[in-house]
Amino acid sequence: MRWSSFLPRLRGAAAPAPADGPDPSERLRPSGDLVWIHAAGAGSARAISVLVQALSEEDDTISVVVTGIAPDCPDLAGADILVADLGGDRATQVRAFLDTWRPDLGLLAASAMAGTLVAEAAERQLPLFVLCDTLPRRIPRRTLRRFRTILVTDREHEARLRKAGVPADRILLTGPLHQEPPVPGCNETERENLARLLTGRPTWLAAGITAAEDAIIVAAHATAARSTHRLLLILVPDDPARGPFLAARLRETGWCVALRSADEEPEEETQIYVADTEGEAGLWYRLSPVAFLGGTLARADPAALVDPAAAAALGSAILHGPQTGPFSEYYERLDTSGATRTVNDDVALAGAVERLIAPEAAAALAIKAWEVSTAGADTTRRIVERIIAALDDRVAG
Repeated sequence: MRWSSFLPRLRGAAAPAPADGPDPSERLRPSGDLVWIHAAGAGSARAISVLVQALSEEDDTISVVVTGIAPDCPDLAGADILVADLGGDRATQVRAFLDTWRPDLGLLAASAMAGTLVAEAAERQLPLFVLCDTLPRRIPRRTLRRFRTILVTDREHEARLRKAGVPADRILLTGPLHQEPPVPGCNETERENLARLLTGRPTWLAAGITAAEDAIIVAAHATAARSTHRLLLILVPDDPARGPFLAARLRETGWCVALRSADEEPEEETQIYVADTEGEAGLWYRLSPVAFLGGTLARADPAALVDPAAAAALGSAILHGPQTGPFSEYYERLDTSGATRTVNDDVALAGAVERLIAPEAAAALAIKAWEVSTAGADTTRRIVERIIAALDDRVAG
C-alpha cells in the first residue's frame, strides 16, 4: 500500500486527537524502526526510492518517512514510503514533526538542512546522517559533531571534512545514489535459437528508433556493411506498429528484410531484421554487442527515449546521439567513464559501428558501461549497512 496517497500533511503541529480516538502519533507512525529522510526536493526522489527498496530487502520491519518532497511526486509512485510535510524549519514545527513520528534515525540532505533540524534532532539523541550533495563553504564544527555519519560523493568534500576535524570513521565516501531499472529478461530458448542463427555474423542493434531516424540508421548500416562482410542490423522501431510499413519500405529500396511480427527469422541472406514485437529489449541487448539507442539523433518525445541503463547492465557497447533528454545525467556518467560513443550523423554512426564490431573493442566499452551500472548498487548497499548498524546500536544502547 502507498501511504502517501492518503496521509494528512502535517503543518506546524500534529493534528489533535479526537477525545475518544487514538493519539495521532499512534495512528500515523508504523511500528518498528522508522528512518526519517529529509530530501532536497523531487530531484532526489528516484534515489530515495531505491534506498528504501534496499532497506526493505535487508529488513522489512524498517519504515521510512520522507519530508521535502510532495506526496504526489511521480518518482515515488509504487514505493512503500510515508510522505509528510514538515511545515517549515522553525523549532516548533520541527518539534511537532519529531513528536508525531518519533524517528529512530535521520538522513538529511545538506542542501536542504536547516540548523533547527539538526539541533532538535540532536537534542533527542537521534542518530543523524547527512548526505553532502553540496558542502557549505563554512561548516560549524559543533554541527559536524552531531552527525554519526557524513556521506560525501567525492574526495574533495572528504578532504574538506577531514581538514575540519571530522574523524575518518565518520565519513563514508560514496558515489551518487542512482536508481537502476530492473534488467529486462528474455525467453532463454528464443535467445539460444537466435544465437545459433547468428553464429559468426557481426550484428548491431538500433533500439527505439524514431521515424525521423530511420533513414540515418539505414544509411549508416549501408556504409558499415561495405567494410563488414555479412553485417546484420537488428532494427527496433519506437512504435511496433511501424514495423510492417518499415519492412515493406526497406524491401522496396532493395534490402533483404525479415520481420519479427510475421514470425520471420534472420536467415543467412537477411540484411536488416525489423524486431517489431513488444517486451523483447532484453533479448536484443543480449544478442547484439553494439547498440545504438534511438531518439537521441532526433528531438523525440522525452518519454519515448530508451533508458541506457538496461543496455549498460546487459553488456552492450553503447552509441547515442546528442539528444539525451531525461537520461542526460546517466549518459554523462557513461561518457565520463569512457563507456559510450556519441555520434551526430550517419557517417559518424557508421564509423563507430565499424570500429566497435570488433569483439575486443565492443567488450572494452561494455565492461565500462557495466561498471557504471553497478556503481549505484554498491553505493546503496554501503549506506544501508551503515543505517542498519546505527539502528542496531540504538537498540543496544
